[in-house]
Amino acid sequence: MRRALVAGSSVLVLGVVLGASLTLALVGHRLETLMMEGESLIFIVQDREAALGRLRQNPSTHWITVRETSVILENDSPDRKVLEDGIKGLLASFIGRRVEDLDPVLVYEFFHGRLVEAGGAIYTLEVRAVFISPRLSLYIAAAARPGIPVE
Repeated sequence: MRRALVAGSSVLVLGVVLGASLTLALVGHRLETLMMEGESLIFIVQDREAALGRLRQNPSTHWITVRETSVILENDSPDRKVLEDGIKGLLASFIGRRVEDLDPVLVYEFFHGRLVEAGGAIYTLEVRAVFISPRLSLYIAAAARPGIPVE
């Protein structure tokens, strides 16, 4: 019985040693491939950071965006300030957009003929000019529309 116990325990120990050595070989190989992959990814990240740094230093790659808006009204109505503020509220959605993405014709069509309420009266906007740069400027004439009820 003792001999069977020694044989069984020696087989168990031999199994543990063989299993540990095989596991070490397999895990070691996997660990080595992961380390090599990690090093290659570090080199890729460093290359991309260097390229990004060069792009940030090159002024020709910066986008010009609309930073502010202005409205120039050609009429002198008593509601001029309220009308300008209402139109500037509509222009606020253009702030932050790239200048090259804005089409002056679409901006013109967006505002030309639009009805705007100011000071209890309805005005029809007539766009005279659109200038798109870091400052989006609209030259507008506004005509009061009598007879249109204010809702």
